[in-house]
Amino acid sequence: MIGKTLINIRESFGFSSARSFYFKFLKTRTNIQCSYIYYTKIEAESAVPSPEIVETIAKAIGDTELSKNLLFSYCQDLFPSKKEYFKFESAKSVKRVASLAGAVQRTIQKQIELNYSQINAITKSEDHYLIFTVVTLARVPVDLDEVANKYEIKNATKVVKDLEENNLVHLTNNKMTSSSKELVFPKDVPDEISKKYELIDIWTTNIGKRLKLNTPYEKMMIRRISERYRDIIYSHIDLLLNLVRAADETNQNMNDHVVQFSLTLKDGKVLG
Repeated sequence: MIGKTLINIRESFGFSSARSFYFKFLKTRTNIQCSYIYYTKIEAESAVPSPEIVETIAKAIGDTELSKNLLFSYCQDLFPSKKEYFKFESAKSVKRVASLAGAVQRTIQKQIELNYSQINAITKSEDHYLIFTVVTLARVPVDLDEVANKYEIKNATKVVKDLEENNLVHLTNNKMTSSSKELVFPKDVPDEISKKYELIDIWTTNIGKRLKLNTPYEKMMIRRISERYRDIIYSHIDLLLNLVRAADETNQNMNDHVVQFSLTLKDGKVLG
């Protein structure tokens, strides 16, 4: 798909050959990080370029429908089973992509870092962490007794009091609400707080079971890949995580599912 799109773009600029387009157009306008031979492989669709190469070509083309069509074609190649999501329909499709990007940006902007006192309250026990998670995910006020019974939490009243004292949970008429839906844990923390994070990691592995969530998808693989494909995988992981963060609908009644997304990717060199 991207190869045919590139050929159409090249010809629209009046270049009949890949050589002339590469050396007289791309090389003069950009610092493209691929050789001419590799570029011909992209046109022939025998190589999948990295996002950086595609973005460089798009910048050389300019902010036009041609560059946007190139990006859509690239997405279709990366997600062949979801091509219908990336159909280019001129301004309509661009608006759809811009809407997703805007949702991701708004989500990031709304995030509020937890302070150390709040982290200490959340990590007092696994029950503290569980109630904090349930209330933060809730679309509507949740009943304290109902949560305690459903998730088998002892001393739930004391747990909620600890969270309430640290402005994490508000309790009114036995109904709990969160102080914010976009609380995030700070990254750069002292060793004392890092140890608290280790507890959270342990509890997180078990929280799906305690919340009685289903497991519709579970896969593991180990295989050799090139460095170029490793970079592509990294960029798509970032894209997927941002998509999950921005996946809540404006109409809260539509958000009737909770997903627990846990991803560990290990990378290195092995003999052989």
